[in-house]
Amino acid sequence: MSIFEYDEEKHMRNVRLQGEEYGREIGEEIGEKRGREIGEKYGRKMGEKTGENRLGQLVTVLMNEGKMEEAALVASDAEVRKEYYKKYHLTDVE
Repeated sequence: MSIFEYDEEKHMRNVRLQGEEYGREIGEEIGEKRGREIGEKYGRKMGEKTGENRLGQLVTVLMNEGKMEEAALVASDAEVRKEYYKKYHLTDVE
């Protein structure tokens, strides 16, 4: 066999391997992008749920203490709300 002879089987094997590698790379990129999208969506949903629960608990505490004005204030003012979360130890409410 001379160096100028064409080995079709070897060539096809190389083409197949290159195609598989390329397909794997594309699949990983698509999978990573989709996974990131799903993770971000889930994270936002869980963050909103946690925030709503924490705000609901704070408003409930204030209303139970008869502090209606404070309850209205924390509902509309994020800075005041942060202070009250600390005051009532509601920093990690699920």
